[in-house]
Amino acid sequence: MVTFQRTAAARFACLVVVVAVAYLLYYEDEFVCPSRAPAVPAADGIDFGPEPTADAADRLAVMVPYITSQVPQILANFERWASPSHMPCTQPELADIVFLFNNEETAGQFAEILDALDAQPDVRRCFRDVHFAYASLTGADDKYPKGPDNQFFKFLFHEVSWSTTLGSFQLRADWEYFFLMEPDCRVIRPGWLDRVLHEISHTPSFWVKGSTYRPSPLHPAGWESLPIPRRLHINGNAIYNYRDPAFVEYVRFAKSVQPDGCPYDCALEEVLFGRPNIGRHVQHKFVRADFIQNLYHNPWEADWYRQQYPGTFIMHGGTEKI
Repeated sequence: MVTFQRTAAARFACLVVVVAVAYLLYYEDEFVCPSRAPAVPAADGIDFGPEPTADAADRLAVMVPYITSQVPQILANFERWASPSHMPCTQPELADIVFLFNNEETAGQFAEILDALDAQPDVRRCFRDVHFAYASLTGADDKYPKGPDNQFFKFLFHEVSWSTTLGSFQLRADWEYFFLMEPDCRVIRPGWLDRVLHEISHTPSFWVKGSTYRPSPLHPAGWESLPIPRRLHINGNAIYNYRDPAFVEYVRFAKSVQPDGCPYDCALEEVLFGRPNIGRHVQHKFVRADFIQNLYHNPWEADWYRQQYPGTFIMHGGTEKI
């Protein structure tokens, strides 16, 4: 009788532990209660590790995909970046920047973007060269949701057309990595370009590095209802390996089996989870990080994130509460 009671008690204790662990894994960041969790103090100085080398711009391009309606967001971002509290770099020419349009019919906007960037000299100095390209999309290929997919695929596969309208910059399309930064990305602290280079140097063999869906603990919404590949996928605003042919072939395969209604970033994750014979060999190439956080449609407050997440520099999506 005693043995039976001890066995039952042991089983119950194991069950409690399993349930507790499952709860923490399931809710991840949401178990933090903002009203009780101690605030993480903002770092007085940010350690980016070794300083970027002189050829840092050979390693990285910031790629900004956009359509006509997003040009005002791009111009507003330049003004935001010009603030000392949002300045991209701590030293000049850390990367190139590429503006990728969906088609060639809007080449007239290139000059508007370049003039606005040149009007912010402290921001302009952070980038070595400025490039303009278009994906030559037409018809259904230029409509949402296929449009953003096609811009990404064409850039990665070196199938974009480089504009010669301005004709004043040397083309260097042989970067090692590119950081895809849509116009709805919002910077919340300075040195974000240094941080992106630090992320590359810290784990240089990755294929994709970025944020999963991070519902705000202040405004949690919809997390538990998402299927696992959608819940855990790395959002498209991320750093990508631009030189590894194995990654290019992986993306080509993911594109070939891409389910209807599944964006390119989810398609990459669908292969990891849906085809284990492939996924088990490349899971380590997809790295979750918090230098950027994907909020989707959730509202967020910059001051709160600066305090709670000293390693976060960029927010994607959602609505900033000011």
